Amino acid sequence: TRNLILSEREYMYTKLRELPFFYVYPAYANFLLVQIQKDGLTSSDVFEACIREGLMIRDCSSFTGLEGEFVRFCIMDRRLLTVFQKISQSARKQV
Repeated sequence: TRNLILSEREYMYTKLRELPFFYVYPAYANFLLVQIQKDGLTSSDVFEACIREGLMIRDCSSFTGLEGEFVRFCIMDRRLLTVFQKISQSARKQV
């Protein structure tokens, strides 16, 4: 299980870093912290997009010390990457 989480974390980290509008922080635990860097795109928007796909992530807007829009999620399902890709493509079209 540990090796699976490590490899999936690295895979998700690498793939998410390729997407515009998201900054992914290096991780040492079984979750990733992502800052949304697209004006008008909120952590709530990303949360709702994930929920519609049956994926639960954490909207970090209530976390003390995190300025801006952040979400956090456990390494779980590669479908999450698909959701972030769709959000990125949609945001790119709005530019």
